[in-house]
Amino acid sequence: MNRGLLVGINQYPGAPLNGCVNDVTDAAEFLVASCGFQENDLRIITDDRATTDAIKERLRWLIEGAAAGDRLYFHYSGHGTQMAIRNADGGVTSNHDAICPVDFDWSEEHAITDDDFREIFSGVPSEVEFNWVSDSCHSGDLARVMAARRAQGRSYPMNPDMAWRLRTARTLRLKPAGFFRAIEHLNGALISGCRSDQTSADAYIDGRYNGALTYYLLKVLKGSDGLTMPLNALVPQVNSTLATNGYDQEPQLRGNPDILAQSFLASTRSRTATTARVAADSANEVNVVEIKPRNLSYRTLGDLVATTVRDAMENPTNRGNRDCSFSGSISANTSGGVSGSISIGCGRQVNGVNGHRGPAAANVVELKPKNISYKKLGRLVATTVRDAFDSSNGRAVRECSVAGSVSASSGGGVGGSISVGCHF
Repeated sequence: MNRGLLVGINQYPGAPLNGCVNDVTDAAEFLVASCGFQENDLRIITDDRATTDAIKERLRWLIEGAAAGDRLYFHYSGHGTQMAIRNADGGVTSNHDAICPVDFDWSEEHAITDDDFREIFSGVPSEVEFNWVSDSCHSGDLARVMAARRAQGRSYPMNPDMAWRLRTARTLRLKPAGFFRAIEHLNGALISGCRSDQTSADAYIDGRYNGALTYYLLKVLKGSDGLTMPLNALVPQVNSTLATNGYDQEPQLRGNPDILAQSFLASTRSRTATTARVAADSANEVNVVEIKPRNLSYRTLGDLVATTVRDAMENPTNRGNRDCSFSGSISANTSGGVSGSISIGCGRQVNGVNGHRGPAAANVVELKPKNISYKKLGRLVATTVRDAFDSSNGRAVRECSVAGSVSASSGGGVGGSISVGCHF
């Protein structure tokens, strides 16, 4: 399962921002275009709809039903602050990082604090992959203009009485627990907009407004190696790019060491598809369908195989082809992944390709059916992946990657090789 919640607020009464809605729409477009998310996996809430209650309700939706192997993404662009809290006797007893919903009024009821996030996320399984981007700041100081031109800060302007509370908390050395504590039990990573003594920029860049973190994070991710470099290399590159463009904020990265060594929204489990080995039935290929999607359920993977074969048959010579054969194997391994290679032939059988088997194969399903429709072929691929996971730890399979091609030829056949990689 993939799920993402993106919150962007410009229309704060008395303290408006400019680039937050652009941030979340830009990030959502990137998740769909490049990270395997579907539109229906994402919820966006902006401006006057982004109240405290509405954000909390959607945060609960984000984590509902999350299981091992799922990917969750939370993006917040808006004001942040620190809130010092007084007890019933009037003494300052705690200090908290907080995000500021549109109805924020310095009360605990209309803020979402580090404690709130910790309570909401407490039930998420530790095996869930959680990426959180917070394009805001929590310095607690008055918003200041950044070094770059036409930029303002994303720290909520603090009135004098709340500033005195915060001064008291700092004198008492009451430090916020911080947002990272909310996800420290998870396989999570938090990218925040700046250090605790800095302000994140709401900036005018390339003719439109954006948060500087979101803009340059997406710019680096869209680079040639953006989606392959580990997070602990990605964020320093974002910092360098910000500095080059005149911003003095320094985004911070915190999280589980395992996920920090992975690329953006890439699972720590194996889901790398093996290199495709095409076994086309003729050199005279007339209709080649390349497939390289990631982050599919095994059922969707099966449907994709079926429709790929169908599309390859759209060549008039092949419209009558309905019977298919394929061979190969899909293997589950004890290190937590499934991989394999399947050779497909429709119209006449093609030579099989040996299945790629991961280390310590735990459950291998051999495939050698003949004379089945391409629709049944797709269903069989799906159930084969499921069955390969039907070992002690395999039932939670969620996402698969596939690469390869299926080719139709002028001679009337269809053939190809598809490599599969899945994780749980």
